Amino acid sequence: MSNELIDADPVFIGSVSDQYLATTEYGDLQLILTIDITGRLRDPGDRGAGTEDAPQEQREIRLTFSDDEGRAMPMRISVENLCRLGFADSDLSRLHPDHAEFHSLLGRDVHIRPREKGGVTYWNLAWPSSRPRPAPLDAVVDRMPGLRRRVEQIQANADVTSASHRATPPARQSEVGDDA
Repeated sequence: MSNELIDADPVFIGSVSDQYLATTEYGDLQLILTIDITGRLRDPGDRGAGTEDAPQEQREIRLTFSDDEGRAMPMRISVENLCRLGFADSDLSRLHPDHAEFHSLLGRDVHIRPREKGGVTYWNLAWPSSRPRPAPLDAVVDRMPGLRRRVEQIQANADVTSASHRATPPARQSEVGDDA
């Protein structure tokens, strides 16, 4: 593995080029996705900051599915990742390329990041957000009719709500019954 890719918690963008299901030595099911890296985020916490060149390499992402209750957290993370990738079915066999109703993730753009544990580097899906950017005035003006109505509705309701909050003082602990 190239060390060029790993420094300072980077996040990379890539595309799914292969997917298959496998079983682990423990009998768990794994969805293995091959990712072709196409770039690196300039800011790992902001996908809107753009990308820069990165070595054109492939990495594998493994999503593990187990019916062992002791491994509920990894299972939950794998299911959440699948949902974010657009697969919300409970029939994981549909991820197998030979399934009649195959659900392909091929070509899907993803973000990935390396992690190291016990001296071993592995790769995870990453879901960086975009930081807000200044909006041009014309974009703000275009949104004003709908936003103005919502602001006026909230302000009108706030006056009623604020008046009722002022009229009813909060209960003190001594006023709360034992059965509360």
